[in-house]
Amino acid sequence: LGAKVINTNAATRAWSERFFRNIELIVRHAEQLDLVIGLENPGDGSDNLINTAADGIALLDKLGYPNLRLNYDAANTVSHRPPGKPGGVIPADDALLAMPYCGHVHIKDALATPEGYFFTPLGEGNIDCARIVQAVAKTDINLSVELPLRLHRLPNAQPKRRDEPVPLAEIETVVRASLAFVKRHLANGDHSPTSSLE
Repeated sequence: LGAKVINTNAATRAWSERFFRNIELIVRHAEQLDLVIGLENPGDGSDNLINTAADGIALLDKLGYPNLRLNYDAANTVSHRPPGKPGGVIPADDALLAMPYCGHVHIKDALATPEGYFFTPLGEGNIDCARIVQAVAKTDINLSVELPLRLHRLPNAQPKRRDEPVPLAEIETVVRASLAFVKRHLANGDHSPTSSLE
């Protein structure tokens, strides 16, 4: 396909033995394709090899493969390790800690409520997406905007999909608002011409 980065989750700690057994083979194959593997932090609250940026950095340091990087998603962190709870982190702070180790960054915003975590247009949730966009603008990392409008997470971080499709007009409104947010905050950073929106 000509892709330069492929994103995937690492593994829950329960599956870590299998992850460590398979990762070398996968990384070697990716090297032949000149492909970077971006390991993404999850959002479901399970105990994972990458619960926070610090875990991801430690994992990359342990493995030592130059084409194995992080794909950081701060909106996953807000449900996976919520601020103010044991093991919790501030999503934007954690994203900036991860940034030097990233091969890719997902950005989406989420609003934490007593009913769970709901994805919003960028800038309308709890993530402080502006700081993340401005940090990415100073790198050559690709940024993709994620808008899972049909999905939300329950208070226990488990995903739930709404039954009905999202109306096209709602999708277009959220996409326009989110792209305008990114462009506005890229203009406030030192945008590298090699950064892109997907």
